[in-house]
Amino acid sequence: MLIMNKKPSFLKLLPFQILLRAIEFRDKPDRVLRGSNTLINGAVGKFSTAAPLPSWRYEFAAGVLEGKIYIIGGVWLPSVWFPTRLVEVYDAKNEVWKSIAPYPRLIHHTAAVTCQGKLYVVGGNGVRIHPLACVYAYDSGKNRWMRKADLPTARGALGVASVGDRIYAVGGGINKRAVNILEEYDPLAGRWTARAPMPTAREHTVAVAADGRVFVLGGYSGNRFNNLVANEVYDPKDNTWKVLSPLPYPVSGLSAAALGDSIFIFGGEQGWAVSPEVHEYKIKEDRWIRRNNLPVARYALTASTVGNSIHVIGGSGYLMGDDFRDEHEVFTL
Repeated sequence: MLIMNKKPSFLKLLPFQILLRAIEFRDKPDRVLRGSNTLINGAVGKFSTAAPLPSWRYEFAAGVLEGKIYIIGGVWLPSVWFPTRLVEVYDAKNEVWKSIAPYPRLIHHTAAVTCQGKLYVVGGNGVRIHPLACVYAYDSGKNRWMRKADLPTARGALGVASVGDRIYAVGGGINKRAVNILEEYDPLAGRWTARAPMPTAREHTVAVAADGRVFVLGGYSGNRFNNLVANEVYDPKDNTWKVLSPLPYPVSGLSAAALGDSIFIFGGEQGWAVSPEVHEYKIKEDRWIRRNNLPVARYALTASTVGNSIHVIGGSGYLMGDDFRDEHEVFTL
């Protein structure tokens, strides 16, 4: 397994730079960020700096197990042709990173969640954008990955969340086609079950468990120029969806995490532009408040709640480029 602990050499990146610049010349992308055009309320939330991500990659998944953040897969060159199996773990208590057993598949655009004391990695894309159905659980005691029941519908760029003793896999893309599929996994029975489809089909979205429900925020349908403001919540108790107050601006490739009685969203992409914005969603009030910006604008980043903080890690600062970021910022109220 090839592990990139630092940025590849100029010569290795040169072919990609030529290709990406050619695409820019052809498409003449508009990189102006429209954003939300809302005022920042900085009374809540501040960022501090933590140990940076050791490896050079993005489009990975993040999950939390036993107070540690697991970073899984991603791509190590600016192309979906170059996924990695690398898994690194951040120990928030001791503030150190380490590598563990690699993921069994080359993978990017996957999703991770903890359920019943195990970390599950669900779906994703293999080389290029080949959708995968594989599901693995990590055994931290034995440092090994265990194959579980496959997703009924293979897909990448999906959202996953856990409520009670169930895992919910929602949305995602199948060869660039956004879907509204919702599937529920029972780890004890090892069985997936189809549930009520999401109102809005989308990929490059995020799912967050809070208040006993699954919130799905943002994403895009069709391509990155059709970003969405969709904010929809699934209630497992009665298998129903509800449409909530829309996001302050259309965005995909964002990250999100719950903290207290709120959900916070970070960064993301708007067409060719990359956002620094942070917004708080007040669940009980069904309203949004803008908070202090990320120190570094980026998309394809992750957000993970550990204790009373949210760890915002990695991403890229330039769409269709090689500005992979190793930033690790800790957001606290």
